[in-house]
Amino acid sequence: LLFSPPQTDGGTEFRRSHHVVRKTTLYDMDVEPSCKYAAVGCQDRCIRIFNISNGKQKTFYKGSQTEDGSLLKVQTDPSGQYVATSCSDKNISIFDFRSGVCVATMFGHSEIVTGIKFTNDCKHLISVSGDSCIFVWRLAPELTMSMRERLSQLRRTLLTPPCNTSTLR
Repeated sequence: LLFSPPQTDGGTEFRRSHHVVRKTTLYDMDVEPSCKYAAVGCQDRCIRIFNISNGKQKTFYKGSQTEDGSLLKVQTDPSGQYVATSCSDKNISIFDFRSGVCVATMFGHSEIVTGIKFTNDCKHLISVSGDSCIFVWRLAPELTMSMRERLSQLRRTLLTPPCNTSTLR
């Protein structure tokens, strides 16, 4: 992992601020809305949470309820309360971002899930797969309410707007 803020003086220049090396392959990453932490999906089926400001690993937890396949994708919800994962065993799981507790698991695709995205209204998780299907999963009302409460807290406490992570991809 390479954490590097852009430096601009007469042109665009990037300087590395942190360099993190792991013994496992890193497959995917997403930054939670406060821009303090990055969730990284790894070949060993773990989600590793890194502090962006210092590059240090804060915690890690299993990113799947099963022991088959590899963790392919990670996606945080708009509030940063949860992180969704997809694995090569065709399942999707949702975990509490801070504790690592699994709050939901979904099966239905017949091939690997190649992409996942929470909707901005916190009501759905959308998945796309090698089976040529797009699934729109309705989230439990408790999850939606929890995400919306967290979004409300973030809006009150953050002095700066949440980062636009779509430009990081």
